[in-house]
Amino acid sequence: MTFFFYRNFGRKVPEALRLLGLDVVWHDEQGLAPHTTDEEWLAIAGSAGWIVVTHDIHISSNLAERQALADAGVGCFVLAGGKVAKWEKVRTLASAWPQLLSKLTTPRPYIWRYHQQSGWRRLYP
Repeated sequence: MTFFFYRNFGRKVPEALRLLGLDVVWHDEQGLAPHTTDEEWLAIAGSAGWIVVTHDIHISSNLAERQALADAGVGCFVLAGGKVAKWEKVRTLASAWPQLLSKLTTPRPYIWRYHQQSGWRRLYP
């Protein structure tokens, strides 16, 4: 299972996860420009069978983004905390990881959101 980290996660967290043995790819290392549309990168992620990890909470409420995710058949996990320090992102991922793995059996497309205070919530469908 390959996890695709959208560019809003930065480069260092995905690199650290790769060092821990996870199968991780990152937006920019795939040759995707910063201005790549959501429709484009979601189609790439979907065709590759990658699971998307992002901080973009609007992916569930923006109709065009949600439709692109659905059209691509993508599984997506949204983690709150886009503006926090890298160590905090790693800590959040570590605490959310066991339950994230259990949600991989959800039929795609889907969007799950994790927030430290409230836990997991399914946003789509």
